[in-house]
Amino acid sequence: MHPADLVRWFEKGERLQLIDVRPEAELARARVGVARRIDPAYRSELDALAKDAKLVFLAHHSSGAQAAARSYYDRGFRNVWYVVGGIDGWATMDPAVPRY
Repeated sequence: MHPADLVRWFEKGERLQLIDVRPEAELARARVGVARRIDPAYRSELDALAKDAKLVFLAHHSSGAQAAARSYYDRGFRNVWYVVGGIDGWATMDPAVPRY
C-alpha cells in the first residue's frame, strides 16, 4: 500500500496494526512512532491476533515487508498489507523519520 493510503487509514481511525519488522539496529536509526516492533522470529505475538485483523508491515525495503505480509497470508491472515517503498516511502509522509 502507498504510504499516503496508510496515513488516510490512520486519519479515518481504521483499526490496524502497523508492524515494523526491521532489525533493532535499523529501528535505532529511524523509529516510526505508531509502529509496533515485532521480530518475525517471534511470531507468537501476531499469531494471537484474530485472523481478520488488519496487519500492515513495514521494513527497510518493500521486499522485506512484502515477505512478512506473504508469510502471514500463508498462515491464514487475509487482511495483510505492506508499505510500498519501505521506511523511505514512509519518510515521504513523516519527515521526522530520517532516511538511511
